[in-house]
Amino acid sequence: MATSPFAALEHRVNTAALKHAANSVVVFSGSMVPAIFDRPSAMAFGGLAEASQPQLLCASQDLDCLSNGAPIVVRRPGAADQLFIVASTQPDGTGFTRILLETP
Repeated sequence: MATSPFAALEHRVNTAALKHAANSVVVFSGSMVPAIFDRPSAMAFGGLAEASQPQLLCASQDLDCLSNGAPIVVRRPGAADQLFIVASTQPDGTGFTRILLETP
């Protein structure tokens, strides 16, 4: 299948963005993919409890074999590997996918 000129440009831009912004590598199904790892914090239950759901941002093209419920390892420089389970994947339409994670 031929790639459209826009799709090829989108791929180059996303690859360049991840090359400079990735702070981790994720490992799943034998693949190693650059990613932006984030562990945002949010107040839950009207501010009575603090909750967070770790997430990743990856190039959609690198996630062909990733599915909900799959184990995924996050590797960050200077930190121990962390095992998570994929809670959901959310493609954003720009060539990136947000991956919401849960602890096993």
